Order: sequence, then C-alpha cells, then structure tokens
Amino acid sequence: MYTNLKAEGIGNFLGTFYWSSTELTATTAVKIQFSDGNPISEAKSASLSIRLRPARKFTAATSAYELGDVGPSGGLIFYIDGGTTYYEAYPSDLSNAAWSDITDKEIGTTSNVIGSGDTNTTSIINQSGGANDWFLPSEDELGAIRAQYTGYANIYWSSTETNAAAALAWIFTSTTPQAGTFKNSAHYVKVCRSFVGDIGDYSIGDVGPAGGKIFYVDGGTTYYEEIPGNQSTNIVWSYVADEIGVTAQGTAIGTGKANTLAIIGQSGFSVGAAKLANDYDNTYSSASSAALICNDLII
Repeated sequence: MYTNLKAEGIGNFLGTFYWSSTELTATTAVKIQFSDGNPISEAKSASLSIRLRPARKFTAATSAYELGDVGPSGGLIFYIDGGTTYYEAYPSDLSNAAWSDITDKEIGTTSNVIGSGDTNTTSIINQSGGANDWFLPSEDELGAIRAQYTGYANIYWSSTETNAAAALAWIFTSTTPQAGTFKNSAHYVKVCRSFVGDIGDYSIGDVGPAGGKIFYVDGGTTYYEEIPGNQSTNIVWSYVADEIGVTAQGTAIGTGKANTLAIIGQSGFSVGAAKLANDYDNTYSSASSAALICNDLII
C-alpha cells in the first residue's frame, strides 16, 4: 500500500503512522511510518496519531485492473497477485484506534506477508474468546439451562417442535415445559453453544470461553455454554404453520444445533427465535480493536 499508492502520490495518505495487522509480542504490534515505509514496533494499546486504512482482496479477470485503478468497491488497487487476485485499499483513512485492548496474551498466529491480512484480522477479533456458533436449545438443553435459573418467571422458546402449529416453550418457574405453545406467539430466547475441551476444563456454573455460563457437560469433554440474560424479550418461534418433523424428535441434549438449522431451512421461514439464535454473535463482547473497525466497515 505504501509502495504502490503512497509513494506514487495516490490515495491521500498522510505522512504518519498506519497500523498493520501483524503482531510482534503480547503487548506490541507493527505500525508503518508512511513518510518512509518503515515498520516500527508499537504498544497495542496506543492510538494517538495511528491511522487505519482497511483493505480487501478479490478475484477478477487478468488485466481487469492496474495498480492505482479504482476497484469495484470504490477503493484503490494497491497489489496484484498472480494476475487475477487484486488488493484494494479503502479510499480514505479511518480515525485513530488502538490495535487491541487485549495486551496480556499473544495471538501468535499473525503473519507479515501479503495475503495474510484477512486471517490476521480474524485472529485479532477472535482473541477475545467470543463465538458466533450459537443455537436455540432443544427441550432437554433448555431444561438444563432452566436448572440454573429457577427463579426466572419468563417463558423461553426451545428448538423442539410439537406439531405444525406449536413448539415447546418453558416457563422457568416450572419444572415441566409447555409442549403446545403456538409458534406465532412471542416469548423470550436464551442462546447456547457447545464446544469440545479437555476433561476438567470447566464445571457447571463456570464462565465458558465465550463469556457464557456452563450449564451441561457431556462425556467429560463436550461442554454446553449459554449467555446469561435474555437475547430477546419477545419473538415468535415461526410464522410458518407447517410441520418440520425432525425437530419433534430433537429433544435431547446435542440436538439443538440441528433443530435450529432445520427451522431456519424450512420453506417460507424468515423471522423467528431460531434465526435470532443462529445470528447471535458475541465475538466482540470483550474487545475493541483496529481490526474490528476495519472488519465492520461496509462499502
């Protein structure tokens, strides 16, 4: 970007510092001095006078673009790899930001080569320990969650279907679920996820790696985690009054993810608790970073 744009007087770059996505240690990362293109070590927490210039890569026909051309997203082409992979820089700077607010542990997987920026960015964002693999719990999964919240008076959806018109919901003050709840009625949602670890990594009630609460351990190495609080106050199960079928058998712990995907995949489905759970993403819950700002940019 410095060599093919800034040094050629293209792109309105300033002669100041710009963050790269390359980590050096747990506390430092690489910034580039755009007056001469030199890499310099800087504290990850630093933000004063360190600019951001997001980039993306895409494929197109050979010779579709030249260096310095305006790319398909309105940015500037700053590198071409193999004739068909193009790298495009955002047309203007973003405001100053710290590289990351996590400065007590090293990511260890970032690289400095061309082509690694997107994976570097993902690694930086995911360092917070969050996750985006959440789903709507099945009947038994919801029951295990409910055991941690017996004082709650709210009604929560499970991903277990009863019939074409109804699904199973659970009021947390009750020891038994409500099997015949109309799908188009609105109730609360708690999302959960499962992950594999080592025996003894977590116990029931511990805080899991995505910031949630461990509510079930299966076989000693499969852990189930839910996010405390409500991810929705009132949302329908589905507006589709046709039976899916497979989720009616999906009551056991371990079936919630498949149930969720089956609900979302039903013909005509657009809005509902399963989609909210599947779309839930708390990856960024404990981190802010230059990488996140760039990743969230829409052009």
